[in-house]
Amino acid sequence: MRKFLSVFCLGWGTLTGQTLEEAKEEFRAQKLVLEEAAGEYFQAKVKAFSKKVPEGEGKAYRDQLEKAHLAWMAWAELQARAQVAPEPELKREALFWMVRASLYEQKGSELKKALGGADNFSPVVIDDVRINLEPLDIPASIYPGEMAGRKGCFALQWTEDEAVRGAFVSDDGQKIFRLFGDNSERGVVKFLCLGTGADSGEELVVRKSSGNGKLMWSGGSGTLGVVKMAKAGDAQGRREGRPAAYDGSSGETNLRMGLEWAEVGTVTGSWMDKGSGVPGEFVGLNYAEGRLYLDRWEEVGDDAERGIVKAMWFLKKTSENPVTWEGVAVYLNGYTEEVGFTKIPQE
Repeated sequence: MRKFLSVFCLGWGTLTGQTLEEAKEEFRAQKLVLEEAAGEYFQAKVKAFSKKVPEGEGKAYRDQLEKAHLAWMAWAELQARAQVAPEPELKREALFWMVRASLYEQKGSELKKALGGADNFSPVVIDDVRINLEPLDIPASIYPGEMAGRKGCFALQWTEDEAVRGAFVSDDGQKIFRLFGDNSERGVVKFLCLGTGADSGEELVVRKSSGNGKLMWSGGSGTLGVVKMAKAGDAQGRREGRPAAYDGSSGETNLRMGLEWAEVGTVTGSWMDKGSGVPGEFVGLNYAEGRLYLDRWEEVGDDAERGIVKAMWFLKKTSENPVTWEGVAVYLNGYTEEVGFTKIPQE
């Protein structure tokens, strides 16, 4: 590791004009910040777990949590390297360890639940903002608005315990933020905004107001600028049984889709993975001309009535003939992928 650090920092110093010691110091500072955050995350989960489980029990869970902690450490080191020298391979490897850590935590949450009915996947609290990456069975509320100097769409899930979470995607697709917030103070939401640029990690406070008959939230911060959002509706509705057929994709996965478009803007439908046959549902809102938001629901277990919102789809219409929608899917664990679908002509 020491040899790698010297070679890495020497190469970086050659590119930036920094001395070897300056490059090493910058790398260590970046790594330390990220490791401290990951360490606090791990310690908070162990502390919360220890309060609920008697001493000596739950070793399998603690071991699983330690694996997650080590995965977060690997992510911290790679993320620090990627911030100093943003190479695509480093970013991909960092993403791999982030996803691996999340999978370890999901396995740990199953062990934790089996021990004593403890809450599955307890959220972590950072500066009074709860960060919970687990998919939930809560439809999103849709808010067209603006953030970081760009117009776009917010999709937010409001939980019963006064937590708020979701995502913002700009209309041009250049800005994507995951938002984790606290709504314990009436009419105020405090967000932690996680993105990919220098404005990632910004705290944002928005306050509720009303205007033109719409529920609105507004606020701002130094790097994010003015933030506004006005509620357009919720991703809720029932299928009527008259869907139009589409060929779609989510990343490398090919989908067969059926969507119904109601006059009020509600969009409902279903999807099936063409390869595995795994089914699910879509519920969303055609909130503006040429703009669409969809919750991608996935079944859990054998109960067809139960499910979770696995991904948030933000789309725009890119063609009228054939009708085509394209955009991005946001997962709250930080993963994103390109999505889209094209209408199948009726025979």
